[in-house]
Amino acid sequence: MRAVALGSDSDFSHANLLARYHGDLGNGLGNLLNRMVASIVQKDLGGLVPRFDEAKLGELERGVIVTAERSAAAAAQHLANVAPHRALESIWELVLAANKYIDQTAPWALSKKGDIASLEVVAYTVLESLRWLSVMLWPVMPGKCDDIREQIGLPPLMPTEAVDRWPSAWGGIAGGTRTKPGAPLFPRLDEDQQRGFYERLGVSPPDALAKKDAPQKKAEKAPKEKKVGESAAPSVATEKKPSIPGVITIDDLDKVELRLGLVKSAERVPKSDKLLELSVDIGEGEPRTILAGIGEHYAPEALVGKRIAVVANLAPRTFAKFGKTSHGMVIAASDANGLSVLSPDKDITPGARLK
Repeated sequence: MRAVALGSDSDFSHANLLARYHGDLGNGLGNLLNRMVASIVQKDLGGLVPRFDEAKLGELERGVIVTAERSAAAAAQHLANVAPHRALESIWELVLAANKYIDQTAPWALSKKGDIASLEVVAYTVLESLRWLSVMLWPVMPGKCDDIREQIGLPPLMPTEAVDRWPSAWGGIAGGTRTKPGAPLFPRLDEDQQRGFYERLGVSPPDALAKKDAPQKKAEKAPKEKKVGESAAPSVATEKKPSIPGVITIDDLDKVELRLGLVKSAERVPKSDKLLELSVDIGEGEPRTILAGIGEHYAPEALVGKRIAVVANLAPRTFAKFGKTSHGMVIAASDANGLSVLSPDKDITPGARLK
């Protein structure tokens, strides 16, 4: 549902499905639930949801609330327009914001210091975010969303005629509600389980998952020893064609993974006129940090919300002078008129492969 734009041709692959499962769902949504309910709430708060106190909200908490309200409003409009892929893109802004909030507030550190008052504010903010997410994602994943609700102490949802359950008011989960930690929502699949996934769907696993069988197959196909005086059979292997300078094969092109990214934030790298530090969503659990030398052509604020082409499988590059590492590369074109990043003319879903 996230990758397919209804009414349009869309790109589907089993590898991308697994990547979405492990990234957005496992590392994003599932990890958000597990980090809070299974550890902090159970360990430090007796398994109970803290009481909501608006007077204790700080700048970070209000930022999460603003994101939740914006996410819910945008997702509702996209669903009304029968664009679930856009709705999910908007909903995931809250998933990312809630995970970033946990990283910023470091509840494990608050627990170590015994700062229960601050820990209660953090826990409530995350649990309420999960309540909103359990409603907004229910039309796409009703079973998993009911699992979320069970773990945060809420009953399953039941669509009821003339009753609008879409979240709109912050503070809906009551203090004192008992949480019930359960199994991970999206457990990580090891290589054997991933191979089983492909087998059940009747497709061949990618080379990376098929490597374990390679030695055995090679042994089975070892040629018989040639007898003395026996003439050698002609080889069936085709000779490699002479290489042409500057020309690549389709196999060379397949090595480059180009994906569409959505710029979530952008800022100038201190002490550099050219480098911009971008946070780019390419359909994974968390946005990537990419350093791009386009600062002389773009103001950072002009890139936020822009869809751009990214080389996703480029080895990380560390800029030692600035103490930063880039995890990808932005594609741009330039001529005498200046430089321009490549951007689609439609709102394609972040993470879509360029081909």
